[in-house]
Amino acid sequence: MPGKEFKDRRTAPTREGSGNRGQGTGARGQGSDRRPLTPRPEGARRPPAPDLRPLSPTPAPSDGRGRRSTRLEEIRASKRDRFLADQSSRRKRRTWLYVAVPAVFVVIIGVVFFSGAGDATGLKPGAGIRRSSGIFTEVTPENGLVKFSTADFEDKKAHFYTYRTGGKEIDFFVLKSSDGVLRAAIDSCDVCFTYRKGYHQEGDEMVCNNCGQRFPSVKINVIKGGCNPAPLTRTVESDSLVIQEKDIVADGAQYF
Repeated sequence: MPGKEFKDRRTAPTREGSGNRGQGTGARGQGSDRRPLTPRPEGARRPPAPDLRPLSPTPAPSDGRGRRSTRLEEIRASKRDRFLADQSSRRKRRTWLYVAVPAVFVVIIGVVFFSGAGDATGLKPGAGIRRSSGIFTEVTPENGLVKFSTADFEDKKAHFYTYRTGGKEIDFFVLKSSDGVLRAAIDSCDVCFTYRKGYHQEGDEMVCNNCGQRFPSVKINVIKGGCNPAPLTRTVESDSLVIQEKDIVADGAQYF
């Protein structure tokens, strides 16, 4: 029957297909390169996991060279520290010098200035240069002349006088030296006149009250300049010592 044949054809491929699928499966199984897992024996340990931590640097070998190198570095560091300390100490010393030297200089200048400014006091007794001592005698010229009796100087002591003119007080002294000569000089000198300390007599010498230099009486009116008493022009007429007013001003005004 046509219908039966159709049924037989329809079912026949189905069986063949079934068989072919089974054969195909077997073929794929036979052609696969996978290996079957081998079961782990009982009691076997799992292999340890690999250590993935970064490696630490290898320490330098501790031989003699390493020790010497370390010692040299320590010595260099010690020398460097000492050098820096010395430099700092030197800078501090230089700073103190820069401050101290000008300060000392200023103090010295101040002492010298104030010790000699104006009419200084506190001089040794008998100096004979301070008006407060009462040994200065004021003179008044007559007809332009100042006259003294030669007998006033026989004691061979220095006699101090002052002459007022134009707001100035010009000081001078007269004495009879050891050689019997009447001498006169301004009570000042070219060096110490700014201190206005004048001179005082010790024996046969005139002594500067500022610098302490000594001058024999026989050199008065002879040597001038430096710390020598400035000479004062004078003349001897019979029994009188005569000093002209103009000579007092000309010889002594510049010192007062």
